Amino acid sequence: MMVEVSAPGFSIDRVESLTLSMRANLPPTGHVRVRYDASVAAALGVCGSAVSIRMTLPGPIPVGQPVLAGTVSDAILREDGVAVLTVLGKSAQRDETVRVRSFGTGPGRVAIKSLSGIAELLAGVGNSTRLSMPVSHLYQFGRTDYEVLQLLAGWHGLYLREDPTGTLCFADHTDGALHTVPRSALVPRSTTLHVHKRPAGARCVSTDLLAEKTPSRPANAAPCANPGTPLAAAAHSLGACRPHDFYGGGAGLTDAERAGRAAAAVRGGLTAWRAVLNGPLATQVRVGDRLKLADSEITDVLLVRQSELTYTPAHRDSLSLAIDAVPVGPLGGIPVSATPGPVVAVIGTCLDDPDESGRAWVRVAFPWHESGDGIWCPVAQATASKPGCGAAEVPAAGASVVALLDPIGFDPPTIVGAIYRGAGGGQPTTGTRRILHASPGLRLDIDQETGTLTFQGKLIRFLGPVTISETLDVKEE
Repeated sequence: MMVEVSAPGFSIDRVESLTLSMRANLPPTGHVRVRYDASVAAALGVCGSAVSIRMTLPGPIPVGQPVLAGTVSDAILREDGVAVLTVLGKSAQRDETVRVRSFGTGPGRVAIKSLSGIAELLAGVGNSTRLSMPVSHLYQFGRTDYEVLQLLAGWHGLYLREDPTGTLCFADHTDGALHTVPRSALVPRSTTLHVHKRPAGARCVSTDLLAEKTPSRPANAAPCANPGTPLAAAAHSLGACRPHDFYGGGAGLTDAERAGRAAAAVRGGLTAWRAVLNGPLATQVRVGDRLKLADSEITDVLLVRQSELTYTPAHRDSLSLAIDAVPVGPLGGIPVSATPGPVVAVIGTCLDDPDESGRAWVRVAFPWHESGDGIWCPVAQATASKPGCGAAEVPAAGASVVALLDPIGFDPPTIVGAIYRGAGGGQPTTGTRRILHASPGLRLDIDQETGTLTFQGKLIRFLGPVTISETLDVKEE
């Protein structure tokens, strides 16, 4: 095995160590420790120069695989001929300039890639054709080019990934290569499954919870039979296997479907699987790739969201790859016929601080987000699982919800509903706070736990006949 580092005007004798860190939506970063043979004048010019790192694996026909292409952002030169270079991927150069500009001025809506003047922003992106959302204009308010690309990726349910040659592209959990990881490729005792539980009684949560335990479960609720996977079993042990659907009754669900619902509550970036790989897979697996574990109880396909490659020739196990992966997709085995937008997982709720329009907010995460990381989105008003059924309800943590992307501007996506299955009127059954009516400047909701009716605005309207048979403590927000 051999690692080659080439830098123009800088002679490198030997690579002593290499650490390559990669995360979705961030440029890759490499730390290289090399011995160099060059004059001080030539060595001082290495900072800012282009660097190419290739790794040659042993075999009948050795092939040098590109690992990282970028520029040196920091160089430490020692008198004993050792240099420590920090190499940033090519996409990091997009973060150097903060701009305020707009794209597109036409009266009609076109795809983002067709906006006037946006070609400069999308230059160097390999598959900008995936930006298909129709918009009339796009603003860049004091953001760098890379930050705008991150926003565009989030709008479309995608993420940014840089390939070894330095080309930036939009990707999702179906783009990366699928690798089968044999047990021999796993470093012993390196596999860890992290499970987190929401604190009891929490009202405003944004954390790396696994699943929310049902506060009150009907006495006649049928338990899940044979959850199937360890992830589903873990969700069932935490009470995530509810007898109902989110945003509607669970009538007609089989045990297998309930088990799938429990597994789905665990998915969506809420459970992290970490391990260390060695052998050839250490150089082949990259962020965005998918893993299938052979001879393992974990049967889910895992998405690699970050990795760290370490190469140290002085040690016996000179090459290893530490990875952080999550199960692919929050839906799991739950079939969905059609959704108006991407399906995301709820990882946090905020009930006590609605915005000026009276909307509650939830924090959602795509599968490649770090555990607990995501974006805050408002919940649509008067929205339920089916059109015209019920009123808005704040989805619980662990739910799979549908996000409607904003066609213009930089507003966050809006949560328009949750995955709905089976019969029922779509009336919310999770949580304790129910919004009876909500519109701009008007809000009326009842907390069933405390018996408090809260109103906002000058006019109170009820949708349909309502009978209040008890005295409620009414207060103005």
